[in-house]
Parts: sequence; C-alpha cells; structure tokens
Amino acid sequence: MTSYSVKRSIAASPEVIWELLTDAAVFPDWNPAVLGIEGSIAEGERIRLTSIVNPDREFKLNVSDVSPPRSMVWSDGCHSVCSKALGRSR
Repeated sequence: MTSYSVKRSIAASPEVIWELLTDAAVFPDWNPAVLGIEGSIAEGERIRLTSIVNPDREFKLNVSDVSPPRSMVWSDGCHSVCSKALGRSR
C-alpha cells in the first residue's frame, strides 16, 4: 500500500491549532486547498469537503479517533487523513 506523510512545524500550541482544525467555517481561510467544508468536525460526524483538486466533487469523510487537542482521523473508507499534534501544550 502506498503511503504519504507531511509534517509541518507551527509556532502555536496544540489547543490553538485544534480550534482551527475543528472549525469548518474558517478552514478555507487558512488552507488554500480547501474551498469549503459542510458539517461538524467532531467524533462520529460525516463532513463534506470541496477541494481545489476537483471543485465539482464532494469528498464525504467520516470523522473518527478524535482525541482533543492531539489527533483525529478523516476517512472515506479507502483513504485516511490523520492530524496529530507532536508538540507540547502551552
């Protein structure tokens, strides 16, 4: 199975990052690849993401394995995106 990994260092606490990662309304403000997210980014919820990759397609993703402010997984059943905080809380 092919796997990809991206890491970023961000000068902010995990709590501040968590607020951005779980606020669907502001996602396009800071992530230029995302045109919009509908739904609540919370455990057990299903969100619909529209991306610049294909604006005519909606990605339907399940939110799971939520552990604030450390990690969460978005999955469509075939592909997963996992966000993890690696730094210390402030």
